[in-house]
Amino acid sequence: MSFYIKAIGMAGLGGMIFGYDLGVIAGALDPLSKYFNLTTYQQEWVVSLMYVGGGLGAATGGFLCDWWGRKIAILVTDATFFVGAFWLYSARTVTDIYVGRLIMGYGVAVSGIADVAYLHELSSVWDDDVGEEGNGTNHATNDASSEATRDERQNKHERGGGDRGSVVSVNEACISLGFLLAYAAAYVLGGDEQSQTRLMQQQDSDTSDGSWRTMFAFGGILALVQFFGMICMPESPVWLREKGRLDEAHLVDLRIRGVPTSEITSTIDNQLQRNRVSEQSFGQGIEMQATSVTPPPSPTSQAATPLQATPLFARGLACFCGKLFSIPLLCRRMMRDVLPYRRQCIIAFFLATSQQLCGHTSILNFASDIFDTLGDTNSTTRLTVGIGVLKFFTTCVVIWKVEKMGRRLLLLSGMACIVVALAFYASHSLVKVIKTVRCINILD
Repeated sequence: MSFYIKAIGMAGLGGMIFGYDLGVIAGALDPLSKYFNLTTYQQEWVVSLMYVGGGLGAATGGFLCDWWGRKIAILVTDATFFVGAFWLYSARTVTDIYVGRLIMGYGVAVSGIADVAYLHELSSVWDDDVGEEGNGTNHATNDASSEATRDERQNKHERGGGDRGSVVSVNEACISLGFLLAYAAAYVLGGDEQSQTRLMQQQDSDTSDGSWRTMFAFGGILALVQFFGMICMPESPVWLREKGRLDEAHLVDLRIRGVPTSEITSTIDNQLQRNRVSEQSFGQGIEMQATSVTPPPSPTSQAATPLQATPLFARGLACFCGKLFSIPLLCRRMMRDVLPYRRQCIIAFFLATSQQLCGHTSILNFASDIFDTLGDTNSTTRLTVGIGVLKFFTTCVVIWKVEKMGRRLLLLSGMACIVVALAFYASHSLVKVIKTVRCINILD
């Protein structure tokens, strides 16, 4: 297994956690409601607070990824997932559930930003201009490996411009797999009617609430797996170039492309040797200039400057205040950078908003309650798991065909399916309303 595939899989695991934490409430809400005797109003808050935290994460996640880097942002979201899962697992009051869901929502939103950015920038190393633009010097690499790398990039472009769309879609596939795992966990941990009856008979036992606690705890285990896996992964080469760390970015490119470790080690040695020579020449030049121009230092010149004499806490506070007051300037710069792409931003905003307003999140979160209206409670969890299977299968097909069929055709096809599905669901709801009204008129 190449390092490139390992990096994609480890970053895609964040999408699995994303989907699991979104879908787990569909199976956990019913036992959770029975344990805490939640009202309908409280159930709605339990579900909605995930999206309140998601709004906070969406507002700050991009800045965190730019300041800390994609890798650090993913590690922070894993820690957030673990804290939220532990908080929910050990919850004793409804307020604890609210806080835990809020924490999980924040982690979900930041994860959705950091994981996608990391996957997109990993796939960008196959572009023709990556590596040549990163450093002003000519990196010394083996001729055979360079030729092989060029041939591989050429083959990728001949196949249709690379696999960036499929790589980024891995995150969506993992999200669908996360939903499937959440629904399967609800089915295994007592989602059917017989298990619910058994739990109702054990209300005096501590194990009567174990199902929903275990569902939430499993998400924390997934977060730990990604946390320790991402520690071994490199930072995004694109982010490293933006920060001026060009040599590190070049080494990450070589590592992702599958260059042997011996050649990467040789490249590192050559870079260290060049840096050492440049530092020595620079130091000699400074020393010659200092001896010829700079007069001997006077005793007063060796006194500490006001900044050096300032306590460390005060300097840190001043730095924090400076960054805080620079937020308006950063916002103006961001608006200036976004204005040339306002049409693209409007389209992206419309797609993201319509995706949320079409109601698919409500269907996924309240799938069990919706299927309960069919009257057959024994098949509720089976139908819910079926949604997860269909979602995951469809996503895999889209990843397989996205490079050949194109984004626009698949987007229009998905929108058409949503319209048809909502029409069927609306007609079903309308029929129920008409029947209810007729029954009321008959009783009157």
